[in-house]
Amino acid sequence: MIIRLIFALIGLGISILGEEFLSQLVFDREGDQGNLVWVNEKPITLPQAEIGSMYLFGKTFDSIDQLERDSLTQVLINEELLIQRGETLKIPNRDIGVRKSLVSASIRDITSKFDAVPVSERTLRSFFSEHQSIFEKPQRMALDVIVLAKQADLRRAKSLIAAGRDLSEIAKILRLNFAMPRGLQTLPIIYRQLGTKIASFAEVLETRQISPPIRGSGGVYFLQLTATEDALLPSFDDVRDIVKQEYRRRGRELALREQIDLLASEADIKTMIMSASHK
Repeated sequence: MIIRLIFALIGLGISILGEEFLSQLVFDREGDQGNLVWVNEKPITLPQAEIGSMYLFGKTFDSIDQLERDSLTQVLINEELLIQRGETLKIPNRDIGVRKSLVSASIRDITSKFDAVPVSERTLRSFFSEHQSIFEKPQRMALDVIVLAKQADLRRAKSLIAAGRDLSEIAKILRLNFAMPRGLQTLPIIYRQLGTKIASFAEVLETRQISPPIRGSGGVYFLQLTATEDALLPSFDDVRDIVKQEYRRRGRELALREQIDLLASEADIKTMIMSASHK
């Protein structure tokens, strides 16, 4: 579909402008080893031709025949003409989609340069050593949590706890559902499910210990710690691929930030502050 659209644009350009006009816009420069053609003093480079050849024909520019090369050249010329027209009409200033595409292309250009640099094993191991907390498996704990809304159930639960019953037994006796999943979970997840006030009691419990009654939304809470799993730092070899991904991700962010800072330092930026009343 896209290829058909490109060739349709070729035909449209030729039919409107004429081949003679197009040919006048394009001329070779002596000594331009890295450029294919020039359009209105702007070059179309051989790397651009290489990308276009792979996209349209699935072959390198050097391997396509003369007919394909002529077609590709005409495609690139028409693209450049349309781009220059868009610049003349200031389309990037008016079309948010075009602006976003230009920003995305610029970001890819910056980050791809970082990705092109090989990463040594020594660099990865050093990164792993300096950022161990990223790759550490956090501590997890399993809790039984019940909520009692009725005073009669609360009195019964306190009596059963005093008799040495676990919350799992009490839940069965009183026909209660647990207030959260019973499996191992990290502390942040527990805090999100129970809220700060109630979850904070879980951190001071010993295994099998039951918390004091905690009044919260919906009734009185009891927590029992049933299992724990200590934080674990895996070996470098076990998480090497993850280390590499994180190194690349952080490197791309740093490369982008440095380039933006450089561009900002060289730019003439004037911020017009307008109060809300002036909108």
